[in-house]
Amino acid sequence: MAFAEFNSLIQRPADLQPAPDGREWKHDVAFYENDFQLYQAVSRFFAPGIKERKPLIVIATPEHREAIAALLQTEGMNVAAAIKNGGLTLLDAGETLSTFMKDAMPDAELFERHIGRVIEGSLRAAEGQSVLAFGEMVDVLWRGGNRKAAIRLEQLWNNLSKKYSFSLFCAYAIGNFPNEADCNALSKICGQHRDVSMVGTNFHDSRLNEVVFFKQQTRVLEREIEHRKELEAQYEQVLSSERQALNEAQAQIERRDEFIALLSHELLTPLSAILGYANLIKSGKLEPAKLGQAIDSIERNARWQCQLLHDLRDLARMRAGTFQIRYAHLILPDIIPDVVDALSPRAEAKRIRIDLDLNPMNGDVWGDEVRMRQVISNLLTNAIKFTPEDGSVVVRLEQRGTRAELQFIDNGKGISSEFLPYVFDRFRQEHPRNEGLGLGLAIVKHIVEMHGGTITAASDGQGRGSVFRIQFPLVATIPTGSLDYK
Repeated sequence: MAFAEFNSLIQRPADLQPAPDGREWKHDVAFYENDFQLYQAVSRFFAPGIKERKPLIVIATPEHREAIAALLQTEGMNVAAAIKNGGLTLLDAGETLSTFMKDAMPDAELFERHIGRVIEGSLRAAEGQSVLAFGEMVDVLWRGGNRKAAIRLEQLWNNLSKKYSFSLFCAYAIGNFPNEADCNALSKICGQHRDVSMVGTNFHDSRLNEVVFFKQQTRVLEREIEHRKELEAQYEQVLSSERQALNEAQAQIERRDEFIALLSHELLTPLSAILGYANLIKSGKLEPAKLGQAIDSIERNARWQCQLLHDLRDLARMRAGTFQIRYAHLILPDIIPDVVDALSPRAEAKRIRIDLDLNPMNGDVWGDEVRMRQVISNLLTNAIKFTPEDGSVVVRLEQRGTRAELQFIDNGKGISSEFLPYVFDRFRQEHPRNEGLGLGLAIVKHIVEMHGGTITAASDGQGRGSVFRIQFPLVATIPTGSLDYK
């Protein structure tokens, strides 16, 4: 909207002309950008009244009412005494509105009755002088979205001037006119007042409408710029999310391809060894002295392949939600030594010492013994695998509050800080040349969580060992033995 069009919409009613009987009557409006400017404008409006001891009326929000009262005190008014003798009337804008609003609109009869009574009381204390009133009920209505009621209330104030001698000062926050569509309503508000001002400017009356219009248009542009910046930020956020999703999808494809290549290698390697020795035995070309070695190799590679297939099966069950746990009371100090004994040959082959530090528990763990053995075996196997010859592994069990904590501590290769956050991810290996598919720790984490437990990994870096900690909730021990539930 151009200013000429805006200015043409401003139509001031005859009520705004000076009263024919000489009664004092003014109805001014100011637009402000912040509360400090509002208080400046109110101070200028009330200054002559304070000097001439005219009665004052303030109808404002609690915050503004208190600030204006403090301002009047600094201007030399004894606020408490003025309130007592009728020289100052302080009213709450919201409560006053409730006395004359009907069906979300100000009722003319109720308005004249209640507001007229307030003005009459001030006039009695005025001893013939006119009253100065500041009101922001219109701004309260405007802020609340009831613009039609705000403009109607301005009209009712003008109608009231026919009966009483008073000057009224209204104020609106210019920030509440942020849209181009607000120009029409803004012109109607300006049209209900004799004088229009924009706090913080020094223009003469002939240009104030123009100032208010361009200030409002500035707000419109600022809001549009802010809106566009918000849209740009949202676009960048969406674009960033799309890029991240694309990168993740590409990474998943790469991991899938790597997994397929790794799986093929891991399955073919033991098969090649098995087939190689099987052909030698079948052809009779294998020396009798090496037969035992060939059988051991076939068995070892078959077990390796069997473990790979078990891991794949567990992964499929995890994804399908069919991973089963058969719950029973588990006594960890009895289970752990059995698993350690089964893996002792591997440790002895590398001259690795396994130390057990098993403390008594005040309770049992509620879980699946087979799966618990699987967890302990996997973590201990990893500790042995990544610990150099003549190294050591500690398996420690201790109670922490109401939970059992199982620790696997080794002085082996350790884990880099870069890889540590991903150590429990599927198909992730810090050293891809290691045997396996990178599923073991992911399966362990799933089993632990299905038991209501937690697992963490810690390491000071490469070559400084690692610590895996598992915690399980303890339940009361059943002396007569465990009962299985599926």
